Order: sequence, then structure tokens, then C-alpha cells
Amino acid sequence: YKLSEGFGGLTQDDSVNPYPEWSGPYIPEIPLDPWGHEYFFDTDYNIVRINKAFCDFFGVTKNQIIGKKCFDLNKSDYCHTSKCLLKQIFGGKTSCENEVQRTLRNGLNVISSIRSVPLRNTDGELEGIIMSFTDVTQRKEAEEKLKHSKDQAEQLAEKAMEADKAKSEFLANMSHEIRTPMN
Repeated sequence: YKLSEGFGGLTQDDSVNPYPEWSGPYIPEIPLDPWGHEYFFDTDYNIVRINKAFCDFFGVTKNQIIGKKCFDLNKSDYCHTSKCLLKQIFGGKTSCENEVQRTLRNGLNVISSIRSVPLRNTDGELEGIIMSFTDVTQRKEAEEKLKHSKDQAEQLAEKAMEADKAKSEFLANMSHEIRTPMN
């Protein structure tokens, strides 16, 4: 594994295979996200493997998920459309990603960044897809607060410029009045 480079691999002769339940396909390198919630699909959209982080995040067990169709687990507006990440990979893309908002079983609303890459066997044939969810809720909330603060700062700057203009006009008028005697 080369986690520092963002890649890991599963090979048949891998003596330190952290996934003993995985029977293949075997590949030399796959992108890994040690903080992601990963799961693997076969070419029929069945979930064939998930990691512990995925189970913990979504509040499920492996037995509840393995064998289910992706659209049964994570129904979204993208399902069965050209925006579906799985369809894009099956269509030939080498990777794709998007963000979705969903409500977890515990009622918590989260925003997830989802990345998908093809899983190919040693002959290069597509065997499935690796999909990784990363919770980006806090980042999105921070971005929204930053945008709100920037908007407020722009409004305050605009008001300050208007006040400065009014002050300049007032001083110009007063200067004129002081220099021009009244009759």
C-alpha cells in the first residue's frame, strides 16, 4: 500500500491483505481514501463490499447492505439518469464525482462528496465500481458562513462609500456657503 500517494492495491499474493473476505477481482492499484466511506458494486449495481467507516457513518451493518442495489440504499434524483455516477463509469469514464445532501437514519442531514472509479480485473475488463463517500458537511457550512460574511462585508463597504460620498458633498456645500457671503 502506498497511502501517502493515495493508492493501494489488492493482489492475490498480497501477504498483508487487509480485506481477507475479498475474493477478487484483484487489481494492482485503486484509489484509497482512508477517511472515506467506501463500497464496491458489481456490474449489476449490487453492493458487494463495504468498509467499517461506511457502516458506522450510515448506521448499518454489512448484512443489511451487501447484495442490495445501489438505488435501494441511496435513492436520489440521479438514479437511472445520465447523472448517475455508476452509469457514467459503465459508460467509460475513468472517474467522476458529485455532492449530495441526504438524511441519515439518525435524522442528521449531511452533505457528502461522492467519488467513483472503475474496478478492473487484470485483463482490463470492468468488474465493478468503487464508490467513496466523504462527509463534507462542516466544510460546506464553513463555506456558507464565509460567503455570508463576504456578502455582509460588501454591503458594509457599499454603505461606507455612500456615507463618504454624502460627507464629501456636505463638506463641498458647506465650503461653498462659507466662502459665499449671504446678501
